[in-house]
Amino acid sequence: GHPKLKTLCGLTHEETQLNYQGKRLGPGDAMLLAPELQVMPSLTKISLAKNNLGSEGAKALAPAIRDSTSLTSVNLLRTGLDTKAASVLLKVKEEKPTLRTLCGLTHAETKLNYSGQDLWPADAMLLAPEISVMASLTSINLSDNLIRSEGAKALAPALRDNASLTELRCFAAGTVWWRVDPPKGW
Repeated sequence: GHPKLKTLCGLTHEETQLNYQGKRLGPGDAMLLAPELQVMPSLTKISLAKNNLGSEGAKALAPAIRDSTSLTSVNLLRTGLDTKAASVLLKVKEEKPTLRTLCGLTHAETKLNYSGQDLWPADAMLLAPEISVMASLTSINLSDNLIRSEGAKALAPALRDNASLTELRCFAAGTVWWRVDPPKGW
């Protein structure tokens, strides 16, 4: 390689956080960024939300996220992932206990409002394991998204198992489900 060229992404490798949210990144950008993540010892947080990374971008990022020694928070919501890519990323998260989130959450949130955010089934899959462990979450709005039945199936156990959740808005505009005591069959 070129002796003076250290990065293709303009990074110093000393960054602790990167925010690429809504920067119109595509799969090729993810492929360029992936090797950079592996050599950034101080990087703890990166947001790639609202980009078109797609499955190819996720395929490039998954090993980089897995091999990063410092990443604790990644936001991959609304990046055009398919459910297969989401499954691969969830496996990475499961195998890496220091990686707390793939949705950019702190897990201290009391309310989540994803209304009209163009969430797809893969986004619901990424959110589900996080919702189930959020002890302070009392309200979540998932209305007017494209979660579909596949995403709803991923979310249902998490919504059921979250003991602090008292308000759920989902799927149809204006629908409110109140849950103080779980309905029969939950």
